[in-house]
Amino acid sequence: MKNKVVINKSFDNLEKIEVPETFSEFVLLCFQNNFKCESFEDMVIIQNIVFHNKGKVGFVVGINEIKFVAFNRTMEQLWLSALSLLGEQK
Repeated sequence: MKNKVVINKSFDNLEKIEVPETFSEFVLLCFQNNFKCESFEDMVIIQNIVFHNKGKVGFVVGINEIKFVAFNRTMEQLWLSALSLLGEQK
């Protein structure tokens, strides 16, 4: 994992966050941040939001049906998307 400097939510300070470089690091960060998630071999589902190891983001829209809405994302982009969509659930 690497560190990235970002501005905090109140826009008054900079802070460092960890960002994943691999899908296994992405899964690890999801569990460390207490996201209620299900992990499969090639995807993580958090509150009906699907993060695929090939850089796809989608939503569960039915039984065994996923609607992908973003493609070709890096693991860092997947993580920042998860943080922005799900927030900090601590």
